[in-house]
Amino acid sequence: MQYLAEERPPRFPQTQPMAVGSAFDAYVKSYFHEVLFGKGNDPRFSFDTIFEDQVEEQNRDWALGAGKHAFNSYQCSGAMADLLLQLQEAQGEPRFEFSVESEIRGVPLLGKPDVYFTHKSGVPIILDFKVNGYCGNYNTSPKPGFLKCRDGWVDSPHSKTHNESHKKCQPMRHMGILINSGAFLEDVYGDWALQLATYAWLCGAEVGSDFITAIDQLACQPDKEDRPKIRVAEHRCTISKAYQLKSVARYSELWEIINSNHIFRSLSFAESASRCQTLDNQYKAFSEGDDFMREMVGR
Repeated sequence: MQYLAEERPPRFPQTQPMAVGSAFDAYVKSYFHEVLFGKGNDPRFSFDTIFEDQVEEQNRDWALGAGKHAFNSYQCSGAMADLLLQLQEAQGEPRFEFSVESEIRGVPLLGKPDVYFTHKSGVPIILDFKVNGYCGNYNTSPKPGFLKCRDGWVDSPHSKTHNESHKKCQPMRHMGILINSGAFLEDVYGDWALQLATYAWLCGAEVGSDFITAIDQLACQPDKEDRPKIRVAEHRCTISKAYQLKSVARYSELWEIINSNHIFRSLSFAESASRCQTLDNQYKAFSEGDDFMREMVGR
């Protein structure tokens, strides 16, 4: 109903958890671009341009402060300085906030990487920022396997994991970059691996090749009203050749299903077509609109 139906429902409005991640993106990317290339070098990377492009109007007043708090915590942790040092060791110019689309083994794909650059050693690095649990009521733990986890505050005692590696992390230099050699990114979190593998392919990496994936994860826990405490976990991994081949095969299978019009493979072709027809007409048959869709998808 949301992607393939002829009569698709409107897109859900951006939520506050989405908005704070987008606002943080605007702060951090405009900062890095200014430091590396100079202020005003490219108006596309000004804070206002990225912020207004990514944060929907109903969230802007709130997200302006929330995103700044996330950015300040990231800077305070020292993780931002780590990344800046790596960006300054790049071959050529790092790329920020861009869209890239291409056909990968016959399947059209679109990606919007946060940061992509090639280290001076020649290894490509694809990085994504994650802000998790900012609006949550409970502590959000970093994903396992991080190289280092650091607190983004100085006004209260540090956590037990401050400045520590995860117990299962096996740090090792890989083409000049310190990574966790004890796990592939798919072992840490499959969704991250699929996302960053796709971005790497779209940026020119061969399927199954060697590249480094980087996640700077801001893991939040409730503290002061609207201002959680934030820990920053740095994840640096590779993605296995086997997982890359499996993932591109999944894309190929999905593309074949979409183009065959036999969407629901557990049903016969005729039954699948009938179900699709029902879904094509379902949204416009209900006057409740968004309320109906939220109930349908459990949002």
